Amino acid sequence: MNSTLIVLTQNFPYLPGEHFFETELPYLQKEFHKIIISPVAYSPENEKREVPDNVIINPIERNMAPFKSLTYMRRLTLLTDPQALKWFAEEFGTARKHGMSGVLKLVNWLSLAVNIRKQLEQNYVKNNTELSECVFYSYWLSPAAVALGMLKEKYGEAIKSVARAHGGDLYAYRHTPPFLPLQGKTITNLDKLYTISADGKNYLQNKYPDLIPAKLSISRLGTVGVEQTNPQNRDKQMHIVTCSYMVEVKRLDLLIEALTRTKRRVKWTHIGNGPLWDKLNELAEKLPSNVQWEFLGYLDGTQIRSYYQQTPVDLFMNVSASEGVPVSIMEAFSCGIPVIATDVGGTSELVNTRNGKLLDKDTSPEKIADAVEEFDAMTDQEYDSASKHAYEIWNEYFNAEKNYDEFTKQLVLLGGNRQHEG
Repeated sequence: MNSTLIVLTQNFPYLPGEHFFETELPYLQKEFHKIIISPVAYSPENEKREVPDNVIINPIERNMAPFKSLTYMRRLTLLTDPQALKWFAEEFGTARKHGMSGVLKLVNWLSLAVNIRKQLEQNYVKNNTELSECVFYSYWLSPAAVALGMLKEKYGEAIKSVARAHGGDLYAYRHTPPFLPLQGKTITNLDKLYTISADGKNYLQNKYPDLIPAKLSISRLGTVGVEQTNPQNRDKQMHIVTCSYMVEVKRLDLLIEALTRTKRRVKWTHIGNGPLWDKLNELAEKLPSNVQWEFLGYLDGTQIRSYYQQTPVDLFMNVSASEGVPVSIMEAFSCGIPVIATDVGGTSELVNTRNGKLLDKDTSPEKIADAVEEFDAMTDQEYDSASKHAYEIWNEYFNAEKNYDEFTKQLVLLGGNRQHEG
């Protein structure tokens, strides 16, 4: 029996973001007869990444109007949908606790979900004689996942629906107001929700104690292994690398402030771009003469792996205020690069005293600078041990081949293919 997988992404295959799904896709592609990817918030003018031959791109049409006010009016009319009204009524009390912002967010999410649900019904549910072989998969616990929960409620066992939960789509406290609409109800209606960390699973179990335990599973992300680990060259200049989108939550300005306090000779390389590019360039220009820096811009996963294999890197750093489980740290660990990171989200499931150093979430520039100097003062034996344990953690828990093979088998079984059972 050949199953079809229908994946709801934000942008993929369009840029930006979701490069970690790009790593997962080849494993899904090997096991499913057909994969349909439907981005729900993409910009068609953005660059489109290549996909395998048996992958079809069928974007969700967005319910947008020329003016923002008209878009909101159009979204309000979608609440004439009976199912949406029911879900709205059940969640209204919770939304109201967050004021008008909470209520408007609920309206927005539900209208987006209804728009997605209607298109899924039209394209894949109605008159589909092979629906029992289809698996619907939302890559985020977002309005797309809400749409799948609604679809499952409406059509029952005929629909197989799952979602992943990462960080920003999972932790309400990362948002203003701290509210992610319909989270519990969505999970209740899905066949399965896969969190990418134990921290995420524990968060949901504590928040929704009535959830059936079998609804939640941990399915970690992973990165592809490399042919060789990072070439060590511990000279007098310490090479630090960061890799992230340039946004506030990544706190690259905090790192720059910390680097102004170190007395060591440091080269700092940042991989990634984003809206704060110009601002961070201006701040970096003020770094002292003992700190050399460069911004490489966006690199895809293959380019990042190639960089780590060819360029000696002493230390990877992540000082984010919030995370799920950082893929960037997995990539560094797969090459044997130790890490200093803030203890947020699931980062502690990666970084420990054997392969790096965890800093408090509310760390200071002085403490970051101290940690950098502490690493620079390591003996070769201490550094080699940290490098070895970095690679071992990656290989045991964050190896893409292991993690995505297992995740794909679970989706295939859900679709009715029993070849992986047992």
